[in-house]
Amino acid sequence: MNARKEYLRLRRETLVVLSAAQRSEMAFHGERLQRSLRWVDRAVTLVRSAPLVPAFVAAAALVLLRAPHHKRLLWSGRLLAGWRFLRLLRSRS
Repeated sequence: MNARKEYLRLRRETLVVLSAAQRSEMAFHGERLQRSLRWVDRAVTLVRSAPLVPAFVAAAALVLLRAPHHKRLLWSGRLLAGWRFLRLLRSRS
């Protein structure tokens, strides 16, 4: 029975060391990911806090006026998709 207890104690120590190493590695990768996505957080915060409708309408009108005639339908679709995305972001806050 002592051999079984010793085996379990060693196994537990091994698992504790492995889990500490995995936590350290996850923290390292999590920090890198957090740094690389920081600009996304800033953009989402800006979108949630800014008054959307007047600014979006003005920007959309400028884009459509400046777009070449043959690409206005393409830009209209992009603007519509952007508007839907912004509404989705606003509804989740």
